[in-house]
Amino acid sequence: MPPPPPPSRYLEGDKNTLRSSLPPYPQTDELGPKRLKVILFPLDITTRHSIRRDEFDAKVKPLVNKGSPLAEWINAWMGATFRKMEVLHHGHEGGGAALDLHDPLCVWYALKGESPKTEWKIITEDIRVETA
Repeated sequence: MPPPPPPSRYLEGDKNTLRSSLPPYPQTDELGPKRLKVILFPLDITTRHSIRRDEFDAKVKPLVNKGSPLAEWINAWMGATFRKMEVLHHGHEGGGAALDLHDPLCVWYALKGESPKTEWKIITEDIRVETA
């Protein structure tokens, strides 16, 4: 069965006036089995997760000394990031310089899913995307 045609961008019976809102949302039985699950992380959660330069160095330096190519690669770009922070942000120097882990936290959640026991409250919302 082919997918239904996209909703018209124009008001019904008037090919000159564009719609100003979405058409009525289809009933559940009309949506089909596929859904896109979107998880949004507010910054007030992700800014609580950070890594300081001294913590990073303590974990990575031994691996670099053992010759780990992955550790060398991570150390190269994280080291450059910490050095750039020192240049751009006064007060972020040495081992106390810290990076908020916005993206890594989201990637961790995507890999672990909802299986980790956290105190986070997951709220389901109906989010519609208009397509033409």
